Amino acid sequence: MSTKFLKKLNAVSFSIYNDNSFHADYFKENKKYIKDSGFFKENIFKLSESCEASFILKPNGAFQINYGTDAADPDINFLQL
Repeated sequence: MSTKFLKKLNAVSFSIYNDNSFHADYFKENKKYIKDSGFFKENIFKLSESCEASFILKPNGAFQINYGTDAADPDINFLQL
């Protein structure tokens, strides 16, 4: 999602990876990415067959998990409701 959109919603975006991630060596060297301690794998992203996913948590407790490369469109709709 764009920085402008995130700023408008007062939201934070970050990217996580694990040792099995494609390009894990690149992610390790880039401070933009956070290595998963196991929390996200065990509690959020339980479908391990997908290499891309997004998770949104709203202040009211509502949340959404999307898997796949086209996950951004549902995310934007969910955030605007």
